[in-house]
Amino acid sequence: MRGLCAIFVCLFHFRVNSPIASSPFVLASWQFVDFFFVLSGFVIAANYRQRLEGGLSRWRFLALRLGRIYPLHVFVLGLFVLSELMAAILLPHEKSLRPMFDAAHALEAIPFHLLMLQSAGLFQRLTWNGPAWSIAVEFWAYVAFALIVPPLRERLNAVLVAVVIVCPLILFAVGPWGINVTWNWGLVRCFYGFALGVLAWSLWQRRGATPGKGSPIWTAIEVATLVVVVAFVIATGGETRWNLFGPPLFTATVLVFAHERGQVSRALATPPLLFLGTLSYSIYMMHSFVQARGTDVLKLIERVSGYGLTASSWRHGTRLTLMGATPLQGTLLTVLMLIVVVAVSYVTYQAIERPAQL
Repeated sequence: MRGLCAIFVCLFHFRVNSPIASSPFVLASWQFVDFFFVLSGFVIAANYRQRLEGGLSRWRFLALRLGRIYPLHVFVLGLFVLSELMAAILLPHEKSLRPMFDAAHALEAIPFHLLMLQSAGLFQRLTWNGPAWSIAVEFWAYVAFALIVPPLRERLNAVLVAVVIVCPLILFAVGPWGINVTWNWGLVRCFYGFALGVLAWSLWQRRGATPGKGSPIWTAIEVATLVVVVAFVIATGGETRWNLFGPPLFTATVLVFAHERGQVSRALATPPLLFLGTLSYSIYMMHSFVQARGTDVLKLIERVSGYGLTASSWRHGTRLTLMGATPLQGTLLTVLMLIVVVAVSYVTYQAIERPAQL
């Protein structure tokens, strides 16, 4: 499920002239970042709550988590900075596709990316590797988790319930976007989903549920859950506060599929989807860079050849350049983009993610 959600977020970020990109579901797939937060809280609690209560060093825990996320984060940031420098040096200003080191690639933002503070509201937009904002706030959720688990112990759930109540109230109050905040209130958004995930693990553990044989009833429950998720995501993808109910829905989804008793769960356990799940972090971190450089290459080819490879569209009063002069071109480019993203992610997983895990 993590791999599929990473693919949907990847499709959401790809500006392309294609019926895939313009479908209501893909346009609203940014919400699956909140599924990541919930699932992360569930998995971290499953692996570390008892160990932290039992004496695992907080520093050891944070070192393990940093080893999991930080090397690839820095690597991708370095790729963005290097490509910006190369373009600034090699391309004359009049031939560049856009101004180098613009607001989206501000030099002064680099230290904040290195310190995992790019979602602290210090810049009025996402910069460099945009999707990495969620990795930064998730790291601070790890820090909070490590700080409060050992002293609170049995009182932890009560504190988490308070977090789950307060966070959506804050997001409701700060603007009409609901949970769709990134560079300013992203930490509150993450704490909301992460706390729900930790609570979900506590609930799961107390029930003592274990995977068992499949049944038509469980298959029906899984299918119904997915239908509700898809319908909710489509209905709340715009500017609405109703999307604040997304994290609780994703929490219920995690609990349903944790049983692994339906045919959908069986399908999700097939090798291709497990492979996507393995690469999900690299897919999430690399796709923005791959898309940006692919877009640059396509624009250069269009400029040199004179052959139309892009189209224009308007969204929220802003003119966007879409890849693909026709929907067929755009669809083919979407398939090519996904192939390249998965291939590059396999390389970064093998070369960076795995060696860096402590």
